[in-house]
Amino acid sequence: MVACSLSCQRLRRLWKCKLGAVATEYAFIIAFIAIVSAAGMTILGNNLSSFYNDIGTALTNLACSMPDTASDNGSDNSNKCKNK
Repeated sequence: MVACSLSCQRLRRLWKCKLGAVATEYAFIIAFIAIVSAAGMTILGNNLSSFYNDIGTALTNLACSMPDTASDNGSDNSNKCKNK
């Protein structure tokens, strides 16, 4: 009986105490911010990756369409760009 009354008293004190509520609210806010940030970074990361891949492809196509100025015969870069 004594153990039950002590644990009941502790539960009542814990229920009335408001100090833990603020910490819990902050924990929920931090967890929410972390989830939203992770989702945003994933979406933004995929979009940025696609964006930079498009730029890389455009630059490769541009380089392959330009004549080779380093060679004396003025041939194009078709040999270098066949495997793109």
